[in-house]
Amino acid sequence: MPLEIHPVTQPDIPKLIEIEFATYANSPSSQILRGRDATNVEHHLRAHRRYNDLLSQPQTNVFYKIVDTERVDRPVANDPLAAGSGEPCPQGEIIGWYRYEVFPQGVSSSLPREYGFEEYPWPVSPPSHLAIVKDYWSSMERDKRSCVGSRPHIHLSLIAIHPSHQRRGAGTLVLEHFCREVDTRYGGLLAFCQASREGRGLYERFGFGVRGVSEFETAGIGVEGVRVLWGMVREGDGGEGGDVWGF
Repeated sequence: MPLEIHPVTQPDIPKLIEIEFATYANSPSSQILRGRDATNVEHHLRAHRRYNDLLSQPQTNVFYKIVDTERVDRPVANDPLAAGSGEPCPQGEIIGWYRYEVFPQGVSSSLPREYGFEEYPWPVSPPSHLAIVKDYWSSMERDKRSCVGSRPHIHLSLIAIHPSHQRRGAGTLVLEHFCREVDTRYGGLLAFCQASREGRGLYERFGFGVRGVSEFETAGIGVEGVRVLWGMVREGDGGEGGDVWGF
């Protein structure tokens, strides 16, 4: 199989953003609530700033890329800040990536309720949507805490596979790699994710169980419907050992 997983490096960031935005190109609610509109320069600025910062924190923010070793990496085309730039990936074409966060002491009560937004905010337009965006992030954080409590855990934050490379087994490869990391590097620490309807079955195959369901009405941002996510947990043995301890 030509797909391999490798650590992300700084020059990969424009390609990660291109893939992430392409993954959510057909989800207007994600573009508004999560700042993933490929036509919005502010969303690109936020993504560049955020991923550059997080890559400099490898003990708590871990990034991996999925590479097709039989294809040659191509320049980024749709990033207004980096179009045509970036170093090609030497292993092959980057077709996807994933990220997880490590919380060795659990979730701090000092984190803001809208942690995902307040950490790296962006100008929300129109301004009337700002309260809804904050409420969305607050609900995500609240639902997470209802699943993991104050326990140490690893949060599988994002899996993004470019639409033209989906259904090639990349999702399975990511879960195999992630679970191996959790078990060998972190001693089987509890793992958490928030799964869509389409992804829930894959997580269940790898030992995740549903601990809660969150529903968020999106009519207030002009998108009819309800975003439904399943809070899922893979129980561990407490996370003894591993190479990130000693904070």
